[in-house]
Parts: sequence; C-alpha cells; structure tokens
Amino acid sequence: MVERSERPGDWSESLDSGPRVDLERLVDELEARVEGGKQILNHAVWVDLDEFFELTRRIKSNLPDEIKRAARVSREGNRIVEDAREEARRTLDEARAEAERLVRTARAEAEHLIETGEIQRLATERATQIVAQAEQRAEGIRQAANAYAREVLANLESTVHRILEAVEDGKKQLD
Repeated sequence: MVERSERPGDWSESLDSGPRVDLERLVDELEARVEGGKQILNHAVWVDLDEFFELTRRIKSNLPDEIKRAARVSREGNRIVEDAREEARRTLDEARAEAERLVRTARAEAEHLIETGEIQRLATERATQIVAQAEQRAEGIRQAANAYAREVLANLESTVHRILEAVEDGKKQLD
C-alpha cells in the first residue's frame, strides 16, 4: 500500500507485508503529483523528480511477471522473425547464384560445342538440352527455396501465435 508520511515527498510502500500494490492507485498518485505541481509557462509542470522516479520505479516493480515475460517473448519473436528473414534471403540468394551458375555453364558448354566445329544443329540441340536442364534445376531450387521459406514462415507464425497468447494472458492478468 502507498502511504503518505508526515513529510511531503516521503512516500513508502510495504511490498513484503500485506497485499500487492495496486498499480492503478500508483498511476493515480503519479497523475495527482503532476496535476498538483506548479505550472510554469502554460504547460511546463514543476515536479519533484525524486518522487516521480520513485513512483515509476514502484509501478515497474509491481508489473505482473506475465507482462515482463510477454515483453521478453516479443523480443525473442522479433529476433526469430529477423533470423528467418535473413535465412530466407540467404537461401534465395544461393538459389539464384546456383541457377545463374548453371545457365553460365550450359551456355559455355554450348559455345564450346559450336567452337569445336561440330555440326551447328548438334550444338544447338545440346545447348537447348543443357539450358532446359539448367532451367529445370533452377526451378527445382526455387521451389525448394520457396518450400523452405514457407516452412520458416509457418514456424514463425506458430511462434507469433504463442507470443500473442502470452500477451493476451498478460492483458487478462491486468484486468
């Protein structure tokens, strides 16, 4: 409970004995301090900073653990999201690089066949086969990358769902 001592500005609470501090009451006390402060130049308010920070410290120390856990889970969820995005970006970049390498290899081999004097038709046919294979492989890599990205996003969705549940639990505890 928050009690006013005989000296103004000396507030104390009993956290170890008695019921938990009512957060709403602490916020009301803080608002009353601000509203009761001397106004300077219309909107500036003279507030005892020691009292202000003491009240905010008590408010923070009495926040339910679920809210604190939800904040940690949210930070962890943000980190997971960023890691998933980075992993998906890396996978797509690797797939693109592999596809480009395969196409370059196919073109180089096609040019080599033409340069070695083989029949134009055979070179063109082989080049077409190589390009088709490269495109098929590139498509396979793209599909695998998309499947991986979908899997990462599904895992992310599950994590976000757990985070939202933790936040809802925290909000329910506040009510």
